[in-house]
Amino acid sequence: MINVDKKERQKQYRKEHSKEIYTLQLIWNKKHPEKIKQYGRKYYQTHKEYFRIKTQKYLRKLKQKFIDMLGGKCVGCGYDKFIGALEFHHIYPEEKESKYEYYRKDFEQKIKDGKIQLLCANCHRETHYGKNTQISGTLSASSIILIFE
Repeated sequence: MINVDKKERQKQYRKEHSKEIYTLQLIWNKKHPEKIKQYGRKYYQTHKEYFRIKTQKYLRKLKQKFIDMLGGKCVGCGYDKFIGALEFHHIYPEEKESKYEYYRKDFEQKIKDGKIQLLCANCHRETHYGKNTQISGTLSASSIILIFE
């Protein structure tokens, strides 16, 4: 009975003084940034699998959103069976920032501006090697150089 009563009093105290407790925690965190980093690293190491799965789900959901914005199928051949085989093609490759650009917030704007096309892996490779000229607007200056090499 004594333990339960003590826990209830602690709970009530935290409820009544939550702002003061929060302020004290912020002050302590600012004074001990290395301990906070150490705690974060330790927490990540013990929960690594959870973060990996959570990130994987988020990225799949994000990719699905962009695929839906682009019509859900390959512009070249109409392939739509598996989203893992669908890739984003930059019509203007000089504007591409990185391999994982679709994580960035401005990628959605590039889709709306018509600077990105959805291609299956085969059509994407053919486009970059200059074999697939049927996809309109995909051959840029760098792609044309590849044709003549």
